[in-house]
Amino acid sequence: MKQLALAFLLSFSAVVFAQQVPHQRLISVNGIAESKSPTLTYKTDVTLTMDNNYYGEGPYNTLAELKTKYYETLTDLGIDTSKFVEDPLAYAATGYRKEGIVLRFETKDEAEILKVTGVRMIQVLPSYVQVKSEIFEAQLEHLMTLALEDARKNADLLASTMGVKIKDIHTVVTNYDRSTYWMSPSSDLDYIRVTVSYTLK
Repeated sequence: MKQLALAFLLSFSAVVFAQQVPHQRLISVNGIAESKSPTLTYKTDVTLTMDNNYYGEGPYNTLAELKTKYYETLTDLGIDTSKFVEDPLAYAATGYRKEGIVLRFETKDEAEILKVTGVRMIQVLPSYVQVKSEIFEAQLEHLMTLALEDARKNADLLASTMGVKIKDIHTVVTNYDRSTYWMSPSSDLDYIRVTVSYTLK
């Protein structure tokens, strides 16, 4: 039933598309391939501030004292504090009135990012975690091939329901960009998608 509903929607889109291209009938379908083990990088920003926060009055009198205590806490958790990068401009953009700093942290270790964001200290404010995926060239080529094969299967199924046959690929569009962007952890980072338009015989 789900396949028939999908076929109907795709065929409707194909008819509309075909009407926009004079003398050429097209159908457009999606194909998908899943990367089983993508290389992920995790990032978070941690704000250290001398401003009072939701926890009440802070026990640390200087930023240096606060940062020292924070780094000591991380060291006890096995975190390499040299991986933190200070971003004074980012702190200036927060609008806090008192002294402070934003510390940026990146890692490919999920357990490590969970430790960093799990620290609970007065005057230390962890930010949201962001993720980006890196797919190497050989793996990308393989995934693109699988996604195209999946698109062809979907196209053949759709064409069969329409009583027509596939001729050639007309256009291919993919969701993947070699430029990597930071996204939320809930994003579909493991998938390569293609949209393929085929001409009909």
